[in-house]
Amino acid sequence: MAHVDSEQKAVLDAAMQRYLAALNEMDEDRFLACFRHNCVVRDPYGLSLYEGEIGLRQYFDTLSDTWQAYQMTPGKVYYAGPERIVFTWEVTATARNGKTAQFDGVNVLTLEGDLIDGLEAYWDAPAMYEQIKD
Repeated sequence: MAHVDSEQKAVLDAAMQRYLAALNEMDEDRFLACFRHNCVVRDPYGLSLYEGEIGLRQYFDTLSDTWQAYQMTPGKVYYAGPERIVFTWEVTATARNGKTAQFDGVNVLTLEGDLIDGLEAYWDAPAMYEQIKD
């Protein structure tokens, strides 16, 4: 992996923490403020693609329409260059129908400056949806 100095790590860590705080609080304004206006979100990678500010709002709407409570807890963190942070995570969440789901995965955040320019999330969406189906 590329060398990442302590200043670069601090920027990456701060971006990850802002993202997690906004996501866990389901705070749309704070969530949107974590991203560049022309960002690309693939969550889960290979199934869903959201582009730009309109796509990001659709992505957040999908999250808030699905979950009444959401807690993503980061695990191991890897620095994949001065603009990329990779972290494992576990989620415990309660769906709007009252059912609880637990699932885990990996996120890759690519930054431009201190804002997220790209998000790639890798997790088993069908297994998660099975837990919350009516």
